[in-house]
Amino acid sequence: RCLSLTLGVNIAHGTIRNNAILEILNGTVRFVVVMALFLVDGDLETWVHLQLTGNIVMAMLVFAWIHRRWGIGFSGFGDVIDRLRAGMHFAIGYAARNANTELDKIMIYKFSSVEGTGIYAAATRFAVMACVPVNALLATIHRYFFIEGGKSYLHARRYARKIIPATTVYGVFASIVLFAFADMIIMLLGEGFEVAAVALRYLALYPLIQSILLPYADALTGSNLQNVRSRGTLISMVANVGLNFALIPFYGWQGAIIATLASQTLLLLFVSVYARRYIDKDAPPA
Repeated sequence: RCLSLTLGVNIAHGTIRNNAILEILNGTVRFVVVMALFLVDGDLETWVHLQLTGNIVMAMLVFAWIHRRWGIGFSGFGDVIDRLRAGMHFAIGYAARNANTELDKIMIYKFSSVEGTGIYAAATRFAVMACVPVNALLATIHRYFFIEGGKSYLHARRYARKIIPATTVYGVFASIVLFAFADMIIMLLGEGFEVAAVALRYLALYPLIQSILLPYADALTGSNLQNVRSRGTLISMVANVGLNFALIPFYGWQGAIIATLASQTLLLLFVSVYARRYIDKDAPPA
């Protein structure tokens, strides 16, 4: 949480280069933890202790960074309560988003097979990794959604539409690469993951959907409409779970992939089409 807080502060102040330093530091701490586990030939309990130590070290380093760079202050309980109310929308949205990605695996394990869970998990990991460049771009310019959103949702939406051509071009490229080079997953993960390559081809459209969805969603957040974004994420999660119940018992991991793509498409329609109703009534159409 200390790291997340600091990353957010840097984004708000436009000091993104500091986030690169923090991410490198975090990666270094994680690497040291892994190497220590390897050197001591540790078991699961050893890994838990090392992971806890790494988390504590990282938290202390980041807290020291915050204190030195920005200082520590307290604005009063009234301000905290106001921020907690707004934060609930973020908490609900993030919880629903995480549930969207994790419940699929649990339901495949419950209603299909362990092998199907591994296949789906491997394919989704590569599909999510393909979205990293878009996420990085949006993190870099995130503060501008708030600047434009401070004027109105219309301005934030227009800013999103300026970004979408670039993100869509990347989304098309990433989807083509995932489909054309899905067999590379076998080289990276080893024999036994042949079916995961097929699953990755099923998921090839995921980066394209995300490349259009995320800018529109950030426009809602920047316009103080996170509650709307969270509502859409919840609807998407409910649709995903419902489709999983209907499809996984019969189609296994293929059903989970269909449910994922369908629910994410529903969320895309929500943030792009349905959310138009929140444009200022006295503003011209977007």
